[in-house]
Amino acid sequence: MKEHLDIKKILWKPPHGEVFINGHYNLIDKNFDFETKVHELVLDNIIKKFTGKNWNGKLTGEIIAEGSNIGNPVKREIEIKAHLAKSFIKNFDIDSLDADVSYNNKIINLRKMSLYLQGTSINVEGLWGKEKKFYVKSNNFYLSPLLELFGINDVGGYLSMKGTYEEREGKRIVQAKIDYDEPCYKNMKGKNLRAIVNFNIQGENSHLVIKDIDFLNTHLDSLRISIISDTTIKSFSFLSQGKEIYLYSK
Repeated sequence: MKEHLDIKKILWKPPHGEVFINGHYNLIDKNFDFETKVHELVLDNIIKKFTGKNWNGKLTGEIIAEGSNIGNPVKREIEIKAHLAKSFIKNFDIDSLDADVSYNNKIINLRKMSLYLQGTSINVEGLWGKEKKFYVKSNNFYLSPLLELFGINDVGGYLSMKGTYEEREGKRIVQAKIDYDEPCYKNMKGKNLRAIVNFNIQGENSHLVIKDIDFLNTHLDSLRISIISDTTIKSFSFLSQGKEIYLYSK
């Protein structure tokens, strides 16, 4: 009985682009390693088949995958490293994307995901299992094309932030510092939004400040909201033409 399935070279050339695959799979131990290189693969038909959406897309990059004990759900281990360059889906262009992900003992470890787009960036790392914890950092990242992929339209602006999201003992915990330039949603727009988020952090509140807001033919110089940790609004104030209105709730 043959123990190894060796793939020395698979070259697929669809109408636009090419895919190159090599690697091996151990039929006894259920171990594998594969390397896939993709060059300017047009994704239109693939996106249409799996999502039903008429989106354009093109992919260039390299993916390396290794695994062991695939047949054993307890001992199963998988590692995936990927590098994409000059790729896009719909209006979302990617200058480069690097990812390093592993799976072990029912825990997904996202050691690195770094996305770069026209001089801006967003980075994510963390653990996803019974308990979850993620770190997110972005630098002047333009949100609109990314949000449109998830069906969220008419949102614009450039996001810089540092934050963590954690789930433990059935409790969700969020901490973040946000600096959001030119925020807008449909007919609402502002110059800058700054926020400190402390959700489910004992003794800490959250604060939101938006400057130069235009909506419903009204201009506000600023809007400030203070929220206690369990999402109850504690105070609310807005400033218009030098006049400030302040509301407070106990």
